[in-house]
Amino acid sequence: MRQLINIVKIFGIGSVLFLFTNSCSDKLTIREIYTDGEYDTQFPSEEASQFISEISRSIKLINSLAFYKQYRFKYSENIRIESIADPSILSKSFAASNFNKSSSGTATVVGLANNNILFLTNAHIVYFPDTLYTYYADENGEQSGRIESISIKESQTNYPAAVGINNLEIVLIDNKKDIAFVGGTIDNSYRNNLSVFSYTIGDSRELEWGDFVYVFGYPMHYKMLTRGIVSIPDDDENYFMVDVNVNRGSSGGIVLALRDGVPNFELVGIISWVPAERKNVLAPKALYNDKRYQVDAKYEGEMFISEIENVKYGIARVVSIQSVKSLLKENYETVLTEDYDLSAFKTILELD
Repeated sequence: MRQLINIVKIFGIGSVLFLFTNSCSDKLTIREIYTDGEYDTQFPSEEASQFISEISRSIKLINSLAFYKQYRFKYSENIRIESIADPSILSKSFAASNFNKSSSGTATVVGLANNNILFLTNAHIVYFPDTLYTYYADENGEQSGRIESISIKESQTNYPAAVGINNLEIVLIDNKKDIAFVGGTIDNSYRNNLSVFSYTIGDSRELEWGDFVYVFGYPMHYKMLTRGIVSIPDDDENYFMVDVNVNRGSSGGIVLALRDGVPNFELVGIISWVPAERKNVLAPKALYNDKRYQVDAKYEGEMFISEIENVKYGIARVVSIQSVKSLLKENYETVLTEDYDLSAFKTILELD
């Protein structure tokens, strides 16, 4: 049988030659791969599972839960925003109740010193305003200046899905950049169950159209790995886009690029958001204790306005690692005084 030889040349600086054989088809492929010091645009040809598995141990699901007390006011009270400075304003409410707001996403262990552990995630996962306001509508259906309710946050809990870690505090947060560092303590007996992200902190300014990336996250509370390619990296130094399919819980997940193949993973950003279309619909009164309405049953109760969200898959915005480094540069000493380790970022911060 005549042997078929395919030669695929990809020219680059300092390129490395690989030979691949396939005994079934009796085909020999000669492939020359870039080793030009730039981020890769192709799926890695080398075995990456060992390194990806190691990185995955530093990725954790994080949950945040905030508890509020709501005070409601009658329209006739004419409570306005300038009135809230009066400490007796809450006594004018005709009803008070409690509720909570929750969120979940992905966080990465970036520091572990002594028993102090530090995570990198998104601000919108752990941030809940101290005070919330709702307003009465005017005769045209527009928001009036009269306050209908004031909700005051009484407590908040941030906790990762990892055994042995206590409630996390917000160490550093920037809502505009959507970046947060949260930290806490870990029981010494559980330290071996975690891994600190120890790969290179990259430079998102070097990303180009079509560069290949890996993305970790917890979509729908499942730890998953996906892949994508980079778009518009030169549009804004603080953000770029990737074409990955992410879902609720993917926010905060790290985005990794490869520089000259495995195992040269570099952190270039974290997932921030995916576009979604929100619509208002009429919905029946919510049932408690996980009860559900009988299908096809006639409903004659009260109707309420509810909101549904349709996620637009395949588009995700990434907060660049440059934004993260910029935030740390401005607040580096503050983080260090809290006894959290930032050695993963220290060299970059000193030399960049």
